[in-house]
Amino acid sequence: MTSKELREILTQTIDDRPREGRQYFHVCWWNDGLCCLPTMHTTEKHDIFFMAPDTVLDAGLSERQMELIGERVTDFCSRRRIRLTQIRRRPVPASGPSAQQGLQITDFDRARLQTLLGQLDRHDASRRKEAARLQMLLKKADVVPSREIPQDVVTLNSKVRVKDGRNNRSMVLSLAFPTETPSKETTDEENVSILSRVGLSLLGRRVGEQIDGRMKVDELLYQPEAAGDYHL
Repeated sequence: MTSKELREILTQTIDDRPREGRQYFHVCWWNDGLCCLPTMHTTEKHDIFFMAPDTVLDAGLSERQMELIGERVTDFCSRRRIRLTQIRRRPVPASGPSAQQGLQITDFDRARLQTLLGQLDRHDASRRKEAARLQMLLKKADVVPSREIPQDVVTLNSKVRVKDGRNNRSMVLSLAFPTETPSKETTDEENVSILSRVGLSLLGRRVGEQIDGRMKVDELLYQPEAAGDYHL
């Protein structure tokens, strides 16, 4: 396995961690697979490779941190003679918005995001993290024609109302490209870059789904495809 393939596995493992208000997670070997789980998910002894707060994982680990986890996982697999070829995915709950489908993006959005990915400056550390997260999202998402995307899925240029589960406050967000400026017409609406942590968490989500551990997609106020604005 190449270092790039291992990094992709580690990135997706961390991104797939359960988001239910947990604060601390560790990357570990659990139930015959590589996982990123809450630190108190079990009292049984098991192999742990890295531990960090949820906020640190959301912000993106440094190059050295990813290298360190990779070295530990590689050493573990070598000693156990384990061939780490693919990610063992967490079971999806039998109920809730995500029970039917995973992330969905339109073919038009995917093409634009692939172009954006190619324009990111990989020599900048923050850009490398953004590029890695965006690339992983594009790999995980199911691509559907723009005219067939469900009307409750967040797409680029959608306007959504999200609710904070901690204080029950709501805010309106518009999912935009990083070059677009925030709207000045309203004070309760904010443009969120697709490259931001929140932006990447929103894209492809359905109404009712949780994002970022505590936020929920409460209402989809505008979706270009539902409105027939296929050029947006």
